Amino acid sequence: MKKKLTITVVLIALSAIKTVFAQADTIYTYIDVAKVKHTIKGNTASVELAEEDKAAFKETYKQVAITAAQKIQAQQLFAMAKTDTASHKVDDTVYCPCVVIETNNNKQQFFINITSTMHQRINYMFDELVFNEKYTLQNGDNLLPIKIIMATDTIYTYYDAAKNRYELNNNELEYIPVHAKESSSGVYNGSTYDSKTLSNLERKKLVTLFNWAITHKNVQTNKNIKPNAVIEIKIGDAIKSTIVQSKASINITVHNYLKQLIKN
Repeated sequence: MKKKLTITVVLIALSAIKTVFAQADTIYTYIDVAKVKHTIKGNTASVELAEEDKAAFKETYKQVAITAAQKIQAQQLFAMAKTDTASHKVDDTVYCPCVVIETNNNKQQFFINITSTMHQRINYMFDELVFNEKYTLQNGDNLLPIKIIMATDTIYTYYDAAKNRYELNNNELEYIPVHAKESSSGVYNGSTYDSKTLSNLERKKLVTLFNWAITHKNVQTNKNIKPNAVIEIKIGDAIKSTIVQSKASINITVHNYLKQLIKN
């Protein structure tokens, strides 16, 4: 009887150890709209640029040690993302972040709606863990930086490499082309003016892309030359402007989405 009890205790202990190691082996990955890979692995948090962006930037990978409390907080947020099916996206996932949870040979992957609070929470968590960037928050759990509130008087502007302008004001998106007399060559013409009224979902998705580009320094440059792009966010009299690297995935994503919206 004593031997049987001992064996049972040993089996329970081994099971507990196996569970602990399984949890330790779990890798949590978040891939954002610019294909930047954010990872929680062991006691580290890391951020790695997309392969196509690495040639354009000096710093392409950063890893930091995190505390046990920070690791638990990250695990809890990923667990919430997994169970919060309301924030999941099953169609039109081209512009949606992806979450991957890997434990041993078990891999779970799902997409998060780019306009959801969950997407913002994971993004800002990694900003704080890896880059020590803290945001001023509003409305408790909303987790939106004050500087990028989607106010109705906010105007979002994107200048492409040729200085053609896309301007979003409320739900109205305008394409304002460069004419030959305004172009640097004196010959280039950006075609004709166009406009479109966006749905609320289209506006939110576009605003999220603008906000991502303007708050992430690793995709920005101080060189206002071709073929780099310029993004501006105007709130009342205040203007936040940044130059985005032409090769950065977020720039390509924003430009392609703007062209898609105007054409359709």
